[in-house]
Amino acid sequence: MSQQSILIASGADRPGILDEVSQYIFERGGNIADSKLLSLRGTFILLILIDAPDEAATARIREGLPQLATSSGITVDLRDAGPEHGEGISFRYRFSASGNDQAGILNKLSHLFRVLNVNIEDVHTRVGVIQSLPRPQFDLELLLSVPRETPVVKLREYLGTICGELGIHWDLSPA
Repeated sequence: MSQQSILIASGADRPGILDEVSQYIFERGGNIADSKLLSLRGTFILLILIDAPDEAATARIREGLPQLATSSGITVDLRDAGPEHGEGISFRYRFSASGNDQAGILNKLSHLFRVLNVNIEDVHTRVGVIQSLPRPQFDLELLLSVPRETPVVKLREYLGTICGELGIHWDLSPA
């Protein structure tokens, strides 16, 4: 019976990390079913959903992790994958916002989503300076999982209030 686990790797970024980790998984009978890689200022984090054909393959992957960590100079962990979200339980939305950078934007938005039981599945933020503007500007994009019980009309109303108070432009659309 197939088993799924999540490998989490991090460390100093350099060419070849993904090659080493994917080769390691392949040699032990695992298949990469999904992955995310982020590199930020010389540090990377890699999340890989591994589909292994059986418990023996998962055990081979788990047993060699200390050697992979040492030989690659990374930190690595393997966790059991949780259940996949069922169909019809929630709806996916993309939230984007931009404007003058200010402390607390992500905190205020994430608190609202927490209160409404909306899960944030993916986050991408960046701050940059635009020469013609007096303050740094931010861009934010979130992938949300909105439960069926949360009225999207109310979600939009609350977002309008918070974003209005912060003076930022925003959009919420089905993903």
